[in-house]
Amino acid sequence: MKKLYLSLILALVVALCAGQAAMAAGWEVNVSAPADDKAAVAKALTGQQSVDLHLAAYLGRQANEEGGTDYCVLVKADPANKDKVPYYALAYVSVNKKGSAMLRGWSKLTGVGLNSRWTLTRSSRMTYAQSQSLKKRLTSQDGASFKWVGYLGYRGSRQNAQHCILYRVTTPGSQPSLQLVYVNTRSGASVKVSNAVELDIAAYAK
Repeated sequence: MKKLYLSLILALVVALCAGQAAMAAGWEVNVSAPADDKAAVAKALTGQQSVDLHLAAYLGRQANEEGGTDYCVLVKADPANKDKVPYYALAYVSVNKKGSAMLRGWSKLTGVGLNSRWTLTRSSRMTYAQSQSLKKRLTSQDGASFKWVGYLGYRGSRQNAQHCILYRVTTPGSQPSLQLVYVNTRSGASVKVSNAVELDIAAYAK
């Protein structure tokens, strides 16, 4: 139990730093966009020759110098070459004042632990009991709010697995930040937060 609390405290400290970094870089951590912009962004992600990009979540936005909006979105990349494994990436799309969008590029999500041993899926493999137990543990932390953004994948079996979940974390006095929270589960409702990793969208944009 003490290890769990220590892990969550460290996650909150990292969240605070991430929020300050995002604020300094001009990015607003956000998980939505106007309907017209969503349609434009989805269109901009299509038609890539070597990979299919599937929109998974909106992560952030910032105003650009042309008077439009830049969006950072999480995408699942499925390479055309079937010998290569799928991966997650951060894609950056600019929408101009006329509503047209352009994909400026994407960066593979690296250094966060989601390697080839993971099954990448948006469908949660946690049971309802485990999800509720995790929710109670996270919401019991004083001063922090964890908003579920998306389930990203798992490794292991249903009896003994590790899961990766993306959260929007808000702590008093700081801007919201994004955290990849890793959760270990066993049979029943047992859950344990094993790690939390900052997802710094400004750093991936460089």
